[in-house]
Amino acid sequence: MALTGSTNAEKIWNYLIGQALTENGAAGLMGNLRAESGLKPTNLQNSFEAKLGLNDDTYTAAVDSGAYGNFIKDSAGYGLAQWTFWTRKQNLLVFAQKKAKSIGDLEMQLDFLMSELSTGYKGVLSVLQDSSKTLRECSDAVLLNFERPANQSESVKATRASYGEEYFKQFASGKTSTATTQDKAANQADTGQTTLIIQSVAFGTSKSNSRTEKVSKITIHHMAGNMGAVACAKSHLSGSREASANYYIGSDGVICSGVAENRRAWTSSSKWNDQRAITIEVANNSGDPGWTVSDAAYNSLIKLCADICKRYGITPKYDGTKNATLTEHRMYAATMCPGPYIHNLLESGKIEQDIAAAMKSGNVTVKPTTAGSQTAASSGSTAPVYQVGKTYTLQVELKVRTGPGTKYAAKSHSQLTADGQKHDTDRDGALDKGTQVTCQQISKDGSDIWIKAPSGWLAAYYQGNVYIK
Repeated sequence: MALTGSTNAEKIWNYLIGQALTENGAAGLMGNLRAESGLKPTNLQNSFEAKLGLNDDTYTAAVDSGAYGNFIKDSAGYGLAQWTFWTRKQNLLVFAQKKAKSIGDLEMQLDFLMSELSTGYKGVLSVLQDSSKTLRECSDAVLLNFERPANQSESVKATRASYGEEYFKQFASGKTSTATTQDKAANQADTGQTTLIIQSVAFGTSKSNSRTEKVSKITIHHMAGNMGAVACAKSHLSGSREASANYYIGSDGVICSGVAENRRAWTSSSKWNDQRAITIEVANNSGDPGWTVSDAAYNSLIKLCADICKRYGITPKYDGTKNATLTEHRMYAATMCPGPYIHNLLESGKIEQDIAAAMKSGNVTVKPTTAGSQTAASSGSTAPVYQVGKTYTLQVELKVRTGPGTKYAAKSHSQLTADGQKHDTDRDGALDKGTQVTCQQISKDGSDIWIKAPSGWLAAYYQGNVYIK
């Protein structure tokens, strides 16, 4: 059948729905295809372009003409699904030849994809056609049982599912996927007002501290990558880096709330700034040296900033100093963040002018989350009582230090005890959430409480947050 649609994404979506895939199934599969090839049927694995001296178009033409005869066994990923193993590439080539189509023909590759799913991958296809399956379940089924990349980490799963969410929002009839609750749109706007697409990743009290200063600033950062908003937030929450933000904006303009506004995120390499600022991570749609952002991301950034300014009584102003209400990461650390593109827009005055114009129009509403509805480590004014010899449980992943305080060095994986290493699954020197430790010694640093476990010192009660109980 002829493909319908104006873009590859729309054509693929319509084709898959026509093959009885559910909307979650189509979106989950497309998220994986985007990660593999960017939905480009002539895509040649990047690392092979220099090796073969061919690009996407010349490789495709050479295979079609017969000038290049090693398509089957050159081990280069190719096409929508980046077919790599020689038997699958052989089947693809024979399939194309029987249909008298180019090896890079989109409709031919979709037909071949369905042929593979309906023969050798029936279990995956059944998930994609099952209306009870969530988008994430569909995405994971493709990742783990069809694509099978070397890296199958949680961050990869989350990223591919977030790509699928983007296609779901673009093409699905109902515009609401059966994703997890925290991934669903979280706000409703007043009648007649513009609604920003807000999603939420529940940080709770993880990778944040209580905010002790009035919000008086906004600090714009860049992701240094083209990630979805939810994927970036989840990479911060689950990763080993001490990084987080209050909001994340993807290149599609989708906004994800992360650390609640009433808490200080770990974003700017400056506690002083982060205590006073709502911090925003923005995706880039190009890399070094420009680090540009898409129009959709920029428009969402302006609308979000306008809403923050209105709610906190902030007058948007950038003057290149730390005292301004619009600040940058580069002011506090040896970094180029937020990149030349955003920096130039700040320096020229465009961002503050656009925020002011959006504030004047009065048509933006965002309902931020608060820490009260999120769960992780518990917070409160009453410090728990710890006893030497008792066993306690980590409520979050915690770094192990050489002494009782942040002034002491964090340990590496190899410096932990043998048992401690078993509870450091990502090998970053931090004990996993849920690890049980025996208290050998207790030390107080002001109101903070540190306990010594066999592997070293841990922050049990820190800045009003209970991390071990």
